[in-house]
Amino acid sequence: MPETNYPDGLTSRGMPVPGCDYGTTGSVFYVHSDGGGLGTSVSPFSTIDYAIGRCTANKGDVIRVMEGHSETIVAAAGIACDVAGITIVGMGNGTNRPTINFTTATTADLDIDAANVKIENIYFDLTGIDAVAAAIDVNAANFTMKNCDFLMADGTGQAAIAITTAAAAASSNMKILGCNFLAPNAGATSAILVTGTPDNVEIGWCNINGDFSDACIQNPTGNVATNLFIHDNFLKNDQTGDHAIQLVSACTGSLVRNMYHSDLAQGTAADTGSCFSFENYHCDAIDVSGILAPAAT
Repeated sequence: MPETNYPDGLTSRGMPVPGCDYGTTGSVFYVHSDGGGLGTSVSPFSTIDYAIGRCTANKGDVIRVMEGHSETIVAAAGIACDVAGITIVGMGNGTNRPTINFTTATTADLDIDAANVKIENIYFDLTGIDAVAAAIDVNAANFTMKNCDFLMADGTGQAAIAITTAAAAASSNMKILGCNFLAPNAGATSAILVTGTPDNVEIGWCNINGDFSDACIQNPTGNVATNLFIHDNFLKNDQTGDHAIQLVSACTGSLVRNMYHSDLAQGTAADTGSCFSFENYHCDAIDVSGILAPAAT
């Protein structure tokens, strides 16, 4: 059994992990930049990728990334989440949360290569090199990203995409929940790119605010997502003439209670594909109230 600061690797049935909203019957490992030890809170591992390699698939293992931890991804698959059923959760609040930076190569990314992985409460800085292609590459089903923040652009570095699905159905059932995406400088294309043919992708309670040459959320031409569920998001695109949501015409699903902002004429900020729309609002200027989009007939 891997050594942790909990007896028997926290194998007591359903014992809650401090700071998490769930229990686990698996092992708990700790990570901090000043580590290099045994994976305990007093002697943590130094990198997330090393901790992943100590996990056992589908046993409920949890990696707790400690306050103030910082690490940098410099190449493709710099962190590879290739063990199924693990949770990676950041400790702390605000600027105390762990940070993952992307530098050196535009192909630098974190890969989701095993099913049922969850990442929560981590800050991602994508501005360390200009034009990061896609920071989070989702290649496996049932991935969840929750309560994470992404800085996509500043004066010197503008990432193209924060999260992208695989060009296949392998990334079905992805959930992006309660996350913030900020791209205040031109250069980003979209915050979330739904490529391939995934089914049942959910994007909810997110704030996506930036200058996107395509859209805040995009399902592009040649790719057809099915049963897409986008709800309760604030989506603001500052790029002239571009959408808050842009979906391929055959994309199916539901768009529910979203707030759109773009400079397009009111009611046209969302290219809704073949999705149903329920109580979505669009505002195209300051000091005016949004209107239903698309308008009721």
